[in-house]
Amino acid sequence: MLSKSQKAIDVNPEFIEKKINRAYCGISYIKVKNAGKKYAILKNKTYSYFDGVKEYSGKRSERASIKIFTGLIDRHKNFECDDIEYYFNDNSGVWMWHEVS
Repeated sequence: MLSKSQKAIDVNPEFIEKKINRAYCGISYIKVKNAGKKYAILKNKTYSYFDGVKEYSGKRSERASIKIFTGLIDRHKNFECDDIEYYFNDNSGVWMWHEVS
């Protein structure tokens, strides 16, 4: 069953950085996708990237992880964490969210 999207309250740089920090510490994960099959995931200090063919992974510093993932989120306007996908709706100009399974 598809879940209905809802307006996300307070998705701002501080909220995003907190989500990245939680993923870096291993409390959660964060995943950013492009429009196709490529994605990047951060969990427990490990950064993984799938380019559509092959997966690459390695340890990253907290500072590098924040820089990488804030850049990816700024570019692709979406991220997933804690089984919730957040995405920026260009038509309404607000961040939305829905549950993923």
